[in-house]
Amino acid sequence: MDFLSSKTVALGTRQVVVIATLVLFWAMAVGARLLWNGDVYGLDYRLFHPDGICYGAMAFDFAGKGIDGRAELAAAYRGQGTPIGELGPNMDDPATCSNGFRPRVLYPTLSAPLVSLSGYYGLLVVPALSWLAAVLIPVVLLLRRGLTLAPVIAGLLALASTSVGRWSVANLVDATLMGLMALSLLALPVFGRRQQWWRVGLFALLIICGSLTRQSWPTWIAVAVAPWVAYALMHRSSGIPVA
Repeated sequence: MDFLSSKTVALGTRQVVVIATLVLFWAMAVGARLLWNGDVYGLDYRLFHPDGICYGAMAFDFAGKGIDGRAELAAAYRGQGTPIGELGPNMDDPATCSNGFRPRVLYPTLSAPLVSLSGYYGLLVVPALSWLAAVLIPVVLLLRRGLTLAPVIAGLLALASTSVGRWSVANLVDATLMGLMALSLLALPVFGRRQQWWRVGLFALLIICGSLTRQSWPTWIAVAVAPWVAYALMHRSSGIPVA
């Protein structure tokens, strides 16, 4: 029985242990980056990146924190040894962050209530949770197809990677995009033999969310849609509904 034709199985004790183990390793990876200010295996990546200044400024602006938010953002960078001045960017100035950053509003919007609650560390919550989603969603889908070793190895590698960790616990949109792409797996027919309209609607919503995260998202959507369409065409003759 091949992967596509195999039936899904209920999650048993072994699968739950795998999921719990990966959650624990994720918590340790996030905790280590917070504890050592972004150091990963001796490599100093810091938590707040230069490319994330505008995302942070938008999040504080959306939270209505005004000049206090700009001061908090500047304090985040000053505290890690990469000062950007006394205040962060002024989003009331149309010329600020105008080079492609302003359309990327999803991550700052999701982070706005978090920075209101916990200050600039709130900028790290959405990326960290997106990293977890990007690991767990494919792992759970594979576990439900009866696989164990492959998802365990893949999950541990994603959590141990210096590159993935660098971009996933930082004030950047990369992890948010990873999380959205993982969510798109729930809409693909390879993991559900019968296609349903809610899946199509979910995929359309993810296209919108992804477009508000990175402008390159439509390119990746095309990559994801191609096998979806191919799968639908291949199985049309076998009577499997595709929509």
